[in-house]
Amino acid sequence: MRVIVFCEAHGDFETATGLVDRVLREEAPQWVGELLESNPDDVRVWLGDGEGRAFFDLHRLTGRWANRKRHRRRREADVGAEGPTWTRRR
Repeated sequence: MRVIVFCEAHGDFETATGLVDRVLREEAPQWVGELLESNPDDVRVWLGDGEGRAFFDLHRLTGRWANRKRHRRRREADVGAEGPTWTRRR
């Protein structure tokens, strides 16, 4: 399984990954816990941000991500009681 973690600092990443591994050990089938102990990357892989960090830093979610959020808000503003403006009949 591929996992993406969004957090503010490396310590938060360590906490989140530890919690994910703990839940997998306690709640997944026994073989998952055993495999996690011997070969954790065969169970889960942490997907980094592509800039050298093992997690996505919430402080750096600007640019592309901020633009997507603004675009989504603009799209939501176009949706009124009658539905999206681009589907209304004139």
